[in-house]
Amino acid sequence: MAAGAAVTTWLERVRRAPSSRIARQLSACGIRPADFEVGDLSRIASLRPCDVGLDGADPVGDARLADAPAPSRLGACERGGHTILVTFSAADLERTAAFGARALAAAGIERGMRVANTLEGGLDTPGSLIVGDALERLGALDVPLGPVRDAKSARAMAELFDRTAIDVLIADDASGAALIDALHARPPRAWRGTLWLGAERRALDGRRWWRRWVSLPELSVFFAVECTRGSLHCDPDVHVEVRPTGLRFSSLSGDAPLFAYDPGIPLRVDPRRCACGDPRPCVETAEPI
Repeated sequence: MAAGAAVTTWLERVRRAPSSRIARQLSACGIRPADFEVGDLSRIASLRPCDVGLDGADPVGDARLADAPAPSRLGACERGGHTILVTFSAADLERTAAFGARALAAAGIERGMRVANTLEGGLDTPGSLIVGDALERLGALDVPLGPVRDAKSARAMAELFDRTAIDVLIADDASGAALIDALHARPPRAWRGTLWLGAERRALDGRRWWRRWVSLPELSVFFAVECTRGSLHCDPDVHVEVRPTGLRFSSLSGDAPLFAYDPGIPLRVDPRRCACGDPRPCVETAEPI
């Protein structure tokens, strides 16, 4: 269930220069790297967050293809109580920014819009850095507010939000819940909508939209972003397997691919064809992520 014209070329690269982790996965089920096909993913034992965390001997190099250049940025995310390093080469950052720009556009963010975010900076992924990369690629104005932790800060930031005529807010519960409350108390005139990092749905006043963004940075930063018709469309370079225990994912692009990954989150395939016309597969969840 993966798309992308470059997948065939990328598979040749994996066969020729697998990462140490992929080589171990293939060896464990008797597959020679040179013979690997996408259909073989179903034979590979699942990896879980505990298998790809910081406890490994080389959490940076183990994930990267043998011919990959040195990473130019490191990030980190938390999954199931484990810290996972995420590595980006220049090519990885380019692809993430390009696909992120398309995903943000599908969510309703347009060129020229002023887009504020409250996400963390530094190693946190996804964070303010990666959002800024995608917004720059899209041609929107990036306004990194930083986390807003309390009601007093939120009231001050809401005034700034109004005075600078912000169109869209990107936030999550940890960094932006207080600001969301302040904005709803006195809605800014220019505010059009919110892209929420998480799967929580909210009913708004009808004038402002609310869309969701499910991120699995260890697999895909913009793993699933909700379109204007309400569907969470998957990254086209993520292969999705439906298994008795739930969904399992493999990234089929980049310098640090992750195969047969079970992140332990409650996702299911949405079989409906989205009214927006985008043919990419969609997922849905019934629980917060």
